[in-house]
Amino acid sequence: MPGQVRSVSVSVGDVVKKGQTLLTMEAMKMEIRIQALKDGKVKSVFAAQGQTVEREQILIEMEE
Repeated sequence: MPGQVRSVSVSVGDVVKKGQTLLTMEAMKMEIRIQALKDGKVKSVFAAQGQTVEREQILIEMEE
């Protein structure tokens, strides 16, 4: 389902921990927090605040 990015909490190069919120989006009037699945480093950020994104679109790329 398409949604709108409400906030991006990380930048390229940030080191994140498992469970840390990477970005928040809204879809169908629900707030969804996208969290890190494991510890790592943010390699790329493809989403910006206010952007509308589609289902299965890559929003953030991580590296170990």
